[in-house]
Amino acid sequence: MRIFGRALLWALALCGVVFVSLSVVLVLGVSRLGPSFSRSADLPSEMILSLSLDYPTPELPEVHLDHLFEPQVSLVDIVTVLDRAAADPRVKAVTARIGDAGRGMAEAQELRDAIARFRASGKPAFAFAETLGQSNGGGAEYLLASGFSEIWLQPSGTLGLTGFGVEVPFLKSALEKIGIEHEFASRWEYKTAMDSLVRDDMSEPHRASLRALLDSWQSQLLDAVVSGRGIERASVEALAARPPLFASEAKDAGLVDTIGYLDEFMDAVHSAAGTDKEVSLDDYLAGAIAPPSPHASRIALIHGVGVIHAGASEDGTMSGTHSIGSDTVAGAIRSAVDDPDIKAIVLRINSPGGDAVASDTIWREVARAKEKGIPLVVSMGEYAASGGYFLSMPAHAIVANPGTITGSIGVFSGKTVVSGLWDKLGVSWARVETGSGALMLSPNRKFTPEERAWFDRSLDAIYTDFTGKLAQGRGLAPDQVDHVARGRVWSGHDAKAVGLVDALGGFGTAVRLAREAAGISEDAEIELVPFPAPKTEWEQILAVFGGSAHGMRQLSYLGTLEPIVKPFVSGIERQRAIGRSPAVLMAPSSEGF
Repeated sequence: MRIFGRALLWALALCGVVFVSLSVVLVLGVSRLGPSFSRSADLPSEMILSLSLDYPTPELPEVHLDHLFEPQVSLVDIVTVLDRAAADPRVKAVTARIGDAGRGMAEAQELRDAIARFRASGKPAFAFAETLGQSNGGGAEYLLASGFSEIWLQPSGTLGLTGFGVEVPFLKSALEKIGIEHEFASRWEYKTAMDSLVRDDMSEPHRASLRALLDSWQSQLLDAVVSGRGIERASVEALAARPPLFASEAKDAGLVDTIGYLDEFMDAVHSAAGTDKEVSLDDYLAGAIAPPSPHASRIALIHGVGVIHAGASEDGTMSGTHSIGSDTVAGAIRSAVDDPDIKAIVLRINSPGGDAVASDTIWREVARAKEKGIPLVVSMGEYAASGGYFLSMPAHAIVANPGTITGSIGVFSGKTVVSGLWDKLGVSWARVETGSGALMLSPNRKFTPEERAWFDRSLDAIYTDFTGKLAQGRGLAPDQVDHVARGRVWSGHDAKAVGLVDALGGFGTAVRLAREAAGISEDAEIELVPFPAPKTEWEQILAVFGGSAHGMRQLSYLGTLEPIVKPFVSGIERQRAIGRSPAVLMAPSSEGF
């Protein structure tokens, strides 16, 4: 029995060791999701900077098991590297592999602008694609490719310049057949987020809003091809009306320069650049980004990525996704405003919206920055819609890419009612309430007339608050507010025309405006300081155990594991300090920053 007990204890201990080891492995993998992990790299005296743009570039690194130990970089990292490489005499050229990544227009435009700034330094940029633009949003991929000096396409590939398309399902009747109904309402006719559930067809406002957005994107794509490839607009419009082009047709049309395979492409690049030394973006970050200067002017960088909700943000450490928690983002803005060393704030927003109250909490801190005289510039990514736009309105300036999905100034809410489904299944529910409204949001019954009236008043109150703050923050007259609001979605290009956005551009434009607003001279160094501060590796490990003191006790119960694990983490932290500071030092640049 004693032997059995010892064996059981050893087995339990082994299970604990395996669990903690896997947790540490996961955290070490997460650590590699950003260039902060990158080893210190000795860069050659002449090199080609090699980028992989054949997958969407996240705003913030995300965890995926299939590339857990592969270095991941964010969109801001790539823009930073390209601007630094433009001024680095060691970098002779840039290459990029581009594919049907399904990236959005705003992301493609941000990357294309960074490539354009690199080329403005007199250096070439080469793009290679196996195939390009076959998906409905493939136009964004070719928009990006058109910014390069030279485009190569594999002989078996095709090139689609076929525009943009959206298909929307309508499920109202189908769901009613199984006993599911939806009691949703919106303010107003362009707020169509729930139309798929409450209608059987597309409304005219819905169609008009989508048509305007897609037409704006199409015009931006055609303009990019005309400027990037030197083709007359009428010819580009004719090409856009055709099915995807085979490689030879794309070359004849002037959309690509050379047909060839990757090895032939690299041989040509090496010859043009005068070197065959290729350096990945991650290695370049490790070797070229110096620690911040103590004399650099400090600008806070705050990210708001994902759906907006109350509480703490999801940072992707365990879930693999990001969200905007009002406690986290509002607290970060508050800390930055109250930090005497911070001269300005750049708030990077990439959000479809979310909870109205949580959005208002963050709005207050943005407004407070303005009251305190701290310039806060919003940089909008792929989308800043609904709550994502709401919290941006008091900013000193709002910057969006031409393709950014912007606005959607409106509100919707409601509930799903499944009482009909329960009836079909023979399930009954009993209720006990202390008040008539205690179960108002229950999915097992419809609203009463009184509840529906209250529900409508709440939507009116939120919409009135939204549009009132819009008028105040953007200086719009009532008729202008009515025109731009009502739930309508705008492209960034159109949003600027109607006064919702101050400037078109990407992250670099926002940093430049923040620098100017803070009175920081063009030749002065600036340091972008992340708020809140990034988690240490030990904090990430602690999060695996629930993020509490109890979790740390769980670690201590496992005896000697900490001495075993800590050297690995310490090594990571040393490499982090050598390779790249958590705060990115941005070099002065008249084009980018």
